Amino acid sequence: MADARVVVKNIFSLTAAEIVSRILTFIYTLYLARALSPIGFGAIGFSKSFVAIFLIIASFGLDSIGTREVAKNPSNIKQIVNNIFTIRFFSSLLVYFILLIVIALLDKSIYEKIILAVMGVNIFSNALLLNWTFQGLQKMEVFAMRTIIVNVLNFCGILVFIESPDDTILAVVIIVANTLINTLWLIFYYSRKIGKISFEFDIEFWKKLLKSSTPIALSLLFVAIYGNFGMILLGFEKTKFETGIFSAGYNILIVAGLLSSILQNVFFPIFPEKKSNPDRLRMVKNFSRLNFSFGTYISLFIFVFAEFVTMLFGKDYSRSLSVIRFLMISNMIVYYTLTLYSPLIAWDKERQIFFSNLAGLIVGVTANIILIPILSENGAAVASVLCELAVFIVVAIIFYRDFHTILFFDYLKYFGIASISTLPFLFIHYNLLYAVLSMILSIGIFISLNLLLKTVTISEIKMMLKK
Repeated sequence: MADARVVVKNIFSLTAAEIVSRILTFIYTLYLARALSPIGFGAIGFSKSFVAIFLIIASFGLDSIGTREVAKNPSNIKQIVNNIFTIRFFSSLLVYFILLIVIALLDKSIYEKIILAVMGVNIFSNALLLNWTFQGLQKMEVFAMRTIIVNVLNFCGILVFIESPDDTILAVVIIVANTLINTLWLIFYYSRKIGKISFEFDIEFWKKLLKSSTPIALSLLFVAIYGNFGMILLGFEKTKFETGIFSAGYNILIVAGLLSSILQNVFFPIFPEKKSNPDRLRMVKNFSRLNFSFGTYISLFIFVFAEFVTMLFGKDYSRSLSVIRFLMISNMIVYYTLTLYSPLIAWDKERQIFFSNLAGLIVGVTANIILIPILSENGAAVASVLCELAVFIVVAIIFYRDFHTILFFDYLKYFGIASISTLPFLFIHYNLLYAVLSMILSIGIFISLNLLLKTVTISEIKMMLKK
């Protein structure tokens, strides 16, 4: 019962914040894509992907370890936060210096190098962000408030100041500045509510933290490389236009992964509390019911109505239709993978998980190198599908060793419901009005089937709302 109350409370906190934030993000991203054209939008997409790898290096996998340590030992929070903050402060200085050297050596224009250098400031914002602290304390309302603030500021700044492709650098400055402001706000909030942060050099504790975080850091680095390699390679091999087309599809992928982020943030602090395999499997099944059900539906819904999604970006982005559909297949695999992946990380299986991300890295990089010269942005999207499939296979093997199941038949049930609710509309040709009505009908069918088959019951919903 306690778990249910915490889960429901946190889901509502994060869902409300994420819905508001994602709506704002989606609106200003669409506006940005239209204002900057695929070329300017592609330049921003390339810079985000390029810098993302350096963000992971500076953070060194300590978010997951910090969340886990705080969840296990909340009374020791000051030591945990001070030491992790110290490690990441100095690592971010070093990593940003290395980034500047790399940028100087790149065969890019001064204009593109400035964009990369400005985007690189996010290394500090990300490394010093304390959201993992409040996640470990299961204070998701703080986590949620931070999400809303950063997106409100981005929304206002971009809609007021960005008008044309000439404003690309200004758009990057706005995004980076708002992220940094929110990082500083969260540090201030922590200082007021919990205690002042100070540099702490507990070498023995550092060894313990870094020993645990190293496999995660390497795994996340692999994820960052194979997740962003397509965009980066497009930026070097093709024009900024193709990069912009892929970036449009990639932003839809981010929106489609919204619920996965919420569920991971809610469940991750609870997973470490479960000690026996039967208890752990029961918790994973609760996690999977939400992940499988909504993950498959969201992916198939966007796949079916992708033609109308591309219209939101404008006629210049019509080529993103096939990219979006390939990425939705990838997204469906990601939801399944994360259902098994997140609990394994929470239960100290990071060394085994390392090999799943290594498989993703090898397959993803190889597929991108082969496919992008032939299929351009579609090659990057297909490579994403192959990469995520490789990760899933290894994660499933690891999970099966401990639990003797990968919940495959559970997944088939939810996939069937999502398919019946969406795929028939793929073969109907209609105008925009009929498309909107079809979307509403699809959602109605999905809800009805879940209630009819009792995958989610009215009594459960009422009970959760009362909790």
